[in-house]
Amino acid sequence: MTILRKLSCALTLGLVFTALDPALVAFAKAKEPAREVIEVTLSGRKNPKSSIGNSVAKLLQKAQKLAGDEKFSEALVVLEEALTKAKTPYEIAKTNQIKASYLYNIENYDGAILAGRAAVAADGLDNVEHLQSKLFVAQLLNQDAPKIKGTEYIMQASNYYNLEKFQDAIIFSDKAFATGDAPANAWYQIRLNSLYQGENYEGAAAYAKELMAKDPDNRQWLSLAVSSYLSLEKNNEALVLLNEAKGKNQLDSEALWTQLYQLYSNNDQFSEAGAAIEEGIAKGFLKSDAKRVSALGQNYYMGAQAVEGKPEAKPMLDKAVEAFKRAIPLDPKSGEAELWLGQIFLLDKDEPKPGRDYLASAVTKTLDKPGNAYYLLGVAEDQSGNRAAAKAALIKAQGYPESKGNATSYLKNFK
Repeated sequence: MTILRKLSCALTLGLVFTALDPALVAFAKAKEPAREVIEVTLSGRKNPKSSIGNSVAKLLQKAQKLAGDEKFSEALVVLEEALTKAKTPYEIAKTNQIKASYLYNIENYDGAILAGRAAVAADGLDNVEHLQSKLFVAQLLNQDAPKIKGTEYIMQASNYYNLEKFQDAIIFSDKAFATGDAPANAWYQIRLNSLYQGENYEGAAAYAKELMAKDPDNRQWLSLAVSSYLSLEKNNEALVLLNEAKGKNQLDSEALWTQLYQLYSNNDQFSEAGAAIEEGIAKGFLKSDAKRVSALGQNYYMGAQAVEGKPEAKPMLDKAVEAFKRAIPLDPKSGEAELWLGQIFLLDKDEPKPGRDYLASAVTKTLDKPGNAYYLLGVAEDQSGNRAAAKAALIKAQGYPESKGNATSYLKNFK
């Protein structure tokens, strides 16, 4: 009963007044200590606006004074009057919250449960008090029920999860499973998410794989298993899971295909990343848009760089060129694909003239770092024999922080 005693006392605090009555303002300041604030719960509930009018505030003040003198029955009469005047969700919720605690103090547990549920249903308390009211009701239900149901334990687990008390959420979800009641999918979700959010990534990965074995069609288990391995920096284990899923035709979402090719890329397996992008696009799970096609070009380019000087470098570089050419019409306002092509033709293929053409087009469009394009354009113009145009482009490049140093150094050749 110690937990409930502490909780019932906490439930009487947190009044917020809009009244101008100085006595009420002083009362509010005296009764509202600094406490935890949760602006948005993990379930997405936002703190509602909390205000209370003079008439209800005075009655709650009166009730609390009576309760302070252990006159709970008289205080409850005053609260019933307050409920007849309460109109806003906060007034209704706060009055029922206090009523629940007083009923508990006189051991009227059924009444306390009803009042606590009314406080929750009014949906007017801030997130901390709202969740505390839920826990208050759940504790009373557990105390009075001859056989505690799994749904009651899981309700407590959910409340602890929303309070970010993940270890408590795991304990109560385990109690739910231990009842032998048929578990709903949400039970597994709460336990797995509590492990993951509590940063027990080893436990989350193991539990997710256990759930995958029982329910292979549920992709959220695969996604959380992969995320857990990534949090542990175990990229190879994550890749194994994704490839196993691909082999079973279970890789059926954009998010999973994106994880697959990004993992390959992060592991410097650029050829495999490119192949994964192409397969994902071919199967319709990845969009054939500028973002994906450019990623395809970048991976093939990085792959070519990784095997530079070997026979397989040229065909991979050709694939990169093909991909970037495909990307240009997919986002005509962006010059990024043309910047890549200009760089490849200028620096990798030693063909400055086509490189110059792509770079000249790139600088007329949107670029993340236009200075780099102007610098490369200056080099391409110079190597194409166009000294005046080269100098103009390099002077432009000097105006950008990413290219100022290189452009200044190169311009020294023009003296």
